[in-house]
Amino acid sequence: MAESLGDIFWDLPPVLVYTAGFEVYARVLVANPTDVDRQYMLMVRLVQDTQPVSEGAVKVNGGAWFSVMAGDVGIIEGMMTAALTDASMVMDLYERESGEVVDSVSAMLISPTAAGITITIPGMPPSAPDYMSQMMPMLMLMLVGGMVGGMVGGGAG
Repeated sequence: MAESLGDIFWDLPPVLVYTAGFEVYARVLVANPTDVDRQYMLMVRLVQDTQPVSEGAVKVNGGAWFSVMAGDVGIIEGMMTAALTDASMVMDLYERESGEVVDSVSAMLISPTAAGITITIPGMPPSAPDYMSQMMPMLMLMLVGGMVGGMVGGGAG
């Protein structure tokens, strides 16, 4: 069995009720299980109906590539935004020397209506706006409001 060149983990759940355009806080851990320092890059893809919709590199300390020392874990925290919902958000971990994706994580972004989240307010007609879908992203933002992006450990490349 080949040695792993890197591992990625995040704190997003496998399924996330999400409204397009709102920021989501994520904490990403990049582990270097090898005995040499390695350079990594994180790429985020949105995939809808098996078709890639968008892709982009995550900037860490202003650059795409960052270092994680041998046997160490780099922690990257920040906000991500997707322009759509009812799609998969996939984060791939590229290792520089091999040029390959060595690990990935994903979360399904589903709209509040697809998740069946509705709220009934007594006295409001059934055609009233879906307040839960409007309030949920704001509630999430309030929960993570004081957090800022950055990288701790592993060093910058």
